[in-house]
Amino acid sequence: LGPAEVVTWAMLGYIWSMMKYLSDGIADAAEVRCALHLVSNQPELARLSAYKSLFLGLVTSIFTSSILFMVGAEVAPLITPDPTLQRLMIEVFPLIGMGHIVMTIGIISWALVGAQGRYTQATIVQFICNWGVTIPLSSLFTYGLRIDLQGLTSAFVLGLALSGAANTYILVRSRWQRLASIVSMENQLD
Repeated sequence: LGPAEVVTWAMLGYIWSMMKYLSDGIADAAEVRCALHLVSNQPELARLSAYKSLFLGLVTSIFTSSILFMVGAEVAPLITPDPTLQRLMIEVFPLIGMGHIVMTIGIISWALVGAQGRYTQATIVQFICNWGVTIPLSSLFTYGLRIDLQGLTSAFVLGLALSGAANTYILVRSRWQRLASIVSMENQLD
């Protein structure tokens, strides 16, 4: 990557962080609500809360990404006056929008699997996807195929998509009744 790509990547990191705060807020609220229902031994409410949270996260991430798609060309000049950096940013905005959608699902799924008391499992999935998919693909796209910022962003989005899909699969396959009895029993021991 050249200096223009590095500067652009740093600027895009700020936009990504702003979009991520919304996802983090929904995930934190979903985690608390789901854990509350599990501790109260209400597995159906926990499951319903989890699925509603995933739906809410999906809707808000699509809405946020659509705003980025609509105003992306106007945002780039506000961030930098350099036309090269503006062009690089505008080229990557669609990937960032798609990445935001899959990242939101992944963050919420990770938090909900954690609310079930399975943080280790959710974190292992995240670790494997980051180190087994994102980093190797980033290296391949950047050094092997000489794809610039779009390759790096694509690798990042693919890693997020895989970890989000894996944690969502774990969440959907959860046995809520069994988890509620385990969590409520552990709560009574404390």
